[in-house]
Amino acid sequence: MYDNDAKTAKTLSVVAVALDALFSFSFLIMSVFVTSLISSLGKIYSGFPTSILPSILLAYAIVELFWMGMTLWLIYRPLKDDRVKDAETPSLFIGIGQLIFGGFITGIILLIAWIKIRDSLKFQQKYGNDEGFIEP
Repeated sequence: MYDNDAKTAKTLSVVAVALDALFSFSFLIMSVFVTSLISSLGKIYSGFPTSILPSILLAYAIVELFWMGMTLWLIYRPLKDDRVKDAETPSLFIGIGQLIFGGFITGIILLIAWIKIRDSLKFQQKYGNDEGFIEP
């Protein structure tokens, strides 16, 4: 890593992935719970709003898994391999995408990671590779 800002961005991307996994698992469990609840109640609540709710929850779980994979592949992996510049643009676009499509908390975390990546790149430009590199 170049500096503490890059390390912080890497940690923030791990937190975003963990939250995406937690939210995805939660929505998957809720989908199963709602499906079993609807089937146990029988035909009383078999109308349109209740029968589509498990599908919506399952779709949201799949979307969260998608965001988790994109964050791992496009942000965490470059930061882990000390390619900070390669993680700059994806962290901005994935953060904005998550803000728009429902991942509000993880979107904010990834936008903070983008700020930290920018700080790290500015630090690297100012001090260069030799002076800017901090041993762990």
